Amino acid sequence: MNDRLKSYKVRIVIVDIFMLILGAGMLIWGNELTNMLIRVVAVVIALCGVLFVVNFLINKEKDAFGWFIMVMGVICLAGGVLLFIFAPSITRFTVYLLGTLLAIYGLVDIITAISVTKHAGGYWWISLLVGIGAVILGGVAIYLNIIGYNAVTALIGIAFIVAALGGIINAIQAYNGKRRILKALKNAPPPPPPPPEAPAPDDKKSDPEK
Repeated sequence: MNDRLKSYKVRIVIVDIFMLILGAGMLIWGNELTNMLIRVVAVVIALCGVLFVVNFLINKEKDAFGWFIMVMGVICLAGGVLLFIFAPSITRFTVYLLGTLLAIYGLVDIITAISVTKHAGGYWWISLLVGIGAVILGGVAIYLNIIGYNAVTALIGIAFIVAALGGIINAIQAYNGKRRILKALKNAPPPPPPPPEAPAPDDKKSDPEK
């Protein structure tokens, strides 16, 4: 249990705060932020392809593995360029992806609330409700994207904020539960002393020949 509580302290610093910022950005900038994120990923993929190709060209030994790296570099470079050019067309697919990830994240919050937070502190049901809400919003985002509703990105931003708040609540509850457990252990009475050992039998008295 102590290891689980420590892992959720790390989670609140990294995952949930990042999701909170991402959700706020999607709520404010909408499709523009989504297109920008896709283009950033495209540039990273293209740069990886360039590095693979350059590594192949400067390497004097052209073995089978080197040619494989060369082919992967060309694929990454071409894929990055195409992804950068067609980023707006990929936005709809990205909404599907983010909606699915949001639903999965909500399920993680639900499992966390039931298996960890429920045993570590009170008000665990808040995280449970937030996780259920995230699952519902993820499903709604996917449905609205299917029918072409323009506010899907903003809806996903709101849902990311809700899911991040759920994770933060989980982490805070787990941390408070850990503090209560450590305080209870500190204030617990010391264990009773062990009973005195029985005296060893006298060998001389027990031996009739002596």
